[in-house]
Amino acid sequence: MICSLVFVVVLSGHPDAAVAMPNLRSVSVDRAQQMVELRGLRLAAGVYFLSPNNWRSDIEPETTYLQYPQPEAATPKGAAAAIWTFRKAVEGQELMETPDFVGQTWGEVKRELEDSPLELMNDTAFCEDAAVVTDQYPRAGSKTYAGTSIFFVAKKEVAP
Repeated sequence: MICSLVFVVVLSGHPDAAVAMPNLRSVSVDRAQQMVELRGLRLAAGVYFLSPNNWRSDIEPETTYLQYPQPEAATPKGAAAAIWTFRKAVEGQELMETPDFVGQTWGEVKRELEDSPLELMNDTAFCEDAAVVTDQYPRAGSKTYAGTSIFFVAKKEVAP
């Protein structure tokens, strides 16, 4: 007797429709990758350095602790989900104020980050240089350690 098991996946709705952002917190980076790909999203993984005073022994490596957008947010298919794992800052690691990049073009941001101690999470070709940054994480003015990954949301300017 031959048995077989067949799984059929049916996707409905418009192919460009928004999907609910999954909750990626407390899962491994590999699992987060699978979760976003199943929803037609891309993953940008980065690092967020914590002060030694804020470090806890239960923080696990390669586990997601921060994400953008927030869970359940309506997210266009093909968009990126950003996740951060925590690392402990070391003595002497520079603590800096996160610059405000909102309102600048993507081309300007890329040039500014060439000499910055912050690490760019986005693929540098994720949008046109003329696109305008509409959001960033970590937020402008927040204190972050050098080496922390920064993520941007940008959109193409629409002519009036």
